[in-house]
Amino acid sequence: MLVRNAFVHDSRVEREASTLAGAGYDVLLLAQAGTGLPAVEHRGGVRVRRLASATAGYYAAAVAHGLRFRPKVVHCHDLDTLLPGALVAKTRAATLVFDAHELWTERASLTGGAWSRLHRGRYRVLERLLIGRADAVITVSDGIKDELVRRYRITAPTVLLNTPSMKRGTGGLRRAIATDAPVLLYVGGIQPHRGLEVAVAALAELREVVLVLLGPAWGATVQGLQAQAVALGVLERLQILPPVPPADVTAWAADADVGLCVIPPVSLSYRLALPNKLFEYALAGLPVVASDAPEIKRYVSRFHLGITVAAPEPQALAAAVRALLADRRGARVHEPDPAVVAALCWELQAEKLNALYARLRPGLGPSPV
Repeated sequence: MLVRNAFVHDSRVEREASTLAGAGYDVLLLAQAGTGLPAVEHRGGVRVRRLASATAGYYAAAVAHGLRFRPKVVHCHDLDTLLPGALVAKTRAATLVFDAHELWTERASLTGGAWSRLHRGRYRVLERLLIGRADAVITVSDGIKDELVRRYRITAPTVLLNTPSMKRGTGGLRRAIATDAPVLLYVGGIQPHRGLEVAVAALAELREVVLVLLGPAWGATVQGLQAQAVALGVLERLQILPPVPPADVTAWAADADVGLCVIPPVSLSYRLALPNKLFEYALAGLPVVASDAPEIKRYVSRFHLGITVAAPEPQALAAAVRALLADRRGARVHEPDPAVVAALCWELQAEKLNALYARLRPGLGPSPV
């Protein structure tokens, strides 16, 4: 497996790698170097090697390690690993799997200035040249699946949802924030285009609610949110916590009152996304305020997960939070619907992943599920 991050809080990659290791595959995960992180690590039956973080250095090291490993399957997480992965797969006559976590060429970061557009054009060419060489494509939503088929005329990708395990880990949110006030919880990267500025602004309308952001911080986003909170006079009701292990997120979410999954539709990739957090809230039994983007809205409506808002603006968000809090009538213990857990748990997605691998390389791993 190849991934262009330090493999610290990537729950999707961790779940897939651990699932395959648990099914009997020998999994080597090639990630990027990270400050204070070991170059070699064993996690959940997976061997992890962290390589150079710069693109050229990572590509060269990934190809070298991949060739020495002599893999039967090369599994590329996202488009920025597909080139070195394809080179290894071709050289070793290995099966090539492309795992598209998002619609990469339509990310918000590639739709800005001239330099971003140049990178976007390069990735579009790369995807068009290489996606057809993959023996299987995996993605995260039906919307992205359909868009990849439309663009490249490929066999329909397998959709593996970003769902958590039905097994809850260890909680601790209420101990960490030391308050009994109603909590609006956001889980995930603290970064632009996540509706966080709108959520902070909504605190001015939600007099007793505490907004908790739980996840890794990106750039100066935290400082910007804190400055906004100071200007609005709500800083004491904004709490920012570091990420917890992926296995514990559902248990932490169960201590909150409302989950936040408002992703502004700033790009096609965001519009078609199905974030981890939506399903983490669902398995925690936590009602959600969510975007009305088609993929998110479909799951919120089908499984009665909460309320969708048409426009990411403070008044609409505050009204939805108030409605969900009123509907809960002060309840704090969350018991998710067993049917929701059965339909949206990782265990179901793991069966699909193992079955896909068994079809691709019969006799290499477990029998088809």
